[in-house]
Amino acid sequence: MTNIKVEAIIESIENLAKMKDLMGMDNTVYRGMVEGINREMNVDLEDMLSDPYKKEALVAEIIVQKILAGDRIDQKSVQEVLEFDHWKDMVDSYVKKANMS
Repeated sequence: MTNIKVEAIIESIENLAKMKDLMGMDNTVYRGMVEGINREMNVDLEDMLSDPYKKEALVAEIIVQKILAGDRIDQKSVQEVLEFDHWKDMVDSYVKKANMS
């Protein structure tokens, strides 16, 4: 069990968003990564990365999956770092379900 670092998750999603420019959209590694995420999560990753609300949905999904895996999170950091109330509330509900509050 580890502590979830919200800022680090956000940074990793920002880095993921930069990969298109760094690798090139036709790069096999980039295309494979995007296609794999799209298929596994049933999303359009490039669309999600270009929209701040959808991008934060990815962050929230990562946090929720980590909570479900037994990791801990400081609710204060979620409230301070996430921008959208919807995602803050969603994460908060999973924290409460996991009896972390």
